[in-house]
Amino acid sequence: MLVHPLLSHIIDLVDHHVNISDWINNLKQGGVKIGDKGFFSIEEIKYYYKKYLLLKENNYFNKPDIPGEFGAVLIPSDIISNLSNTRGITFEVTDSCNLKCKYCGFGEMYGNYDRRNTKELEFYKAKLLLDYLVPFFNSTLNFSHKKNICIGFYGGEPLLNFNLIRQIVEYSKQLKLLHNQFNYNITTNGLLLKKYITFLIENDFDLSISIDGNESQNSYRIFKNGKNSFPSVMNNILHIKNNYPDYFDKKVNIVSVLHNRNTTDEIDEFTKTHFGKPSYISELNTTGVLKEKQEEFLEMYKNPTEDLYQNEDYSNYNRKFFLEASRSSVEITLMAYSGYIYKNFDEFFFTKGNNRIVPTATCLPFSKKIFVTVNGKILPCERIGHHFALGIIGKNAVEMDFNKIAAKYNGYFNKIKRACLKCYRNKNCNQCIFNLNIDDSSPHCSGFMPEKDFQEFLSNQFSYLENHPDIYEELIKNTMVF
Repeated sequence: MLVHPLLSHIIDLVDHHVNISDWINNLKQGGVKIGDKGFFSIEEIKYYYKKYLLLKENNYFNKPDIPGEFGAVLIPSDIISNLSNTRGITFEVTDSCNLKCKYCGFGEMYGNYDRRNTKELEFYKAKLLLDYLVPFFNSTLNFSHKKNICIGFYGGEPLLNFNLIRQIVEYSKQLKLLHNQFNYNITTNGLLLKKYITFLIENDFDLSISIDGNESQNSYRIFKNGKNSFPSVMNNILHIKNNYPDYFDKKVNIVSVLHNRNTTDEIDEFTKTHFGKPSYISELNTTGVLKEKQEEFLEMYKNPTEDLYQNEDYSNYNRKFFLEASRSSVEITLMAYSGYIYKNFDEFFFTKGNNRIVPTATCLPFSKKIFVTVNGKILPCERIGHHFALGIIGKNAVEMDFNKIAAKYNGYFNKIKRACLKCYRNKNCNQCIFNLNIDDSSPHCSGFMPEKDFQEFLSNQFSYLENHPDIYEELIKNTMVF
């Protein structure tokens, strides 16, 4: 981890019961050499000792207390409340695609999805779900008044089933919502944009277009004949930029996947140069990789944060990366440990000691979105295996059992709770249970953090904020502070 060696060294000395003040006073030659990390002056040592004492006095090196009821049990009414206030509905409108990307999460490296059969979602299933949800949205359980509910379209390549997209948009506009309104988004590989851009603009779609950089960096995004899709996609993006500049500036996002043929700074330079805006960078899906494909996956995989710290223009790009990440590690750390930041007014007005806390950072079912697969399976998001379905859209009705959903989640949480209680990062965990081997009787959590690792983790987080006070200010401005 990126931890200042002095702080790490001081922590080691304290663990071995060394009196740090005496150690500093007895140092010769004005400092100390720590392995191959270099020579550090007395002034530097004193500074980091003060930093250690500050963190220690504020209990940052203690196992975080778990206020309230840890390992809380979900009940059916929790699921119903989440459903009534969900932020979005995403339809997988087709499993067909006009590309064959090497790293596709539905491609040959993965095995946790339903078989792809060039199938399209039927309109009646989308209609059944929308009709099922409207009474929840209009009920007294909905406390998200005046907030948009986003209807998203996903694939495969969703524009291959444009007729269904059009039907869903037209039908949703006929529905009478008492408290909310719908808006729309779509994630596309960009190949069919010229044909359908007018419809997307007329309906004010948020449009995300995938491209991984220049032609060489984009070389995993190929047609089925092996040809690079770059020239076609680039032409279509520039068509929108040049012909619909206002829409492009306000509503179009560039999405790039990081892998072994590009870097974060290369992607950033490319998108800023050609499109005048940064790219939203994501990593390869790490769940569901087949055992026989793990070596190939690891050769292709690159961690965004580790790659970020290797950039030549680290400080400038680092600002963008952390501020635009939806839930950056630094922001989560501030939320968890500052003691003055609250996620919402409920958390502010009601003492944390009364909170029910579920293990891990898993989103509670439907609290963020509802994802519908092309086969009508209902899941809490699109990034988990299809075998984790929570319901299904049948021929005549939506089939969801809230008791069974609550019991399923409670079973998962009970499996992992014991490990969570021993984990020093349980207060700001970023682990989703669906990315673990949660179906096993004793699942292993790759995010488990013992005391020493937790100390180094906090050192990393606060050193970053210490070196970038302007970033801290910008994060605070966008956070509710009391």
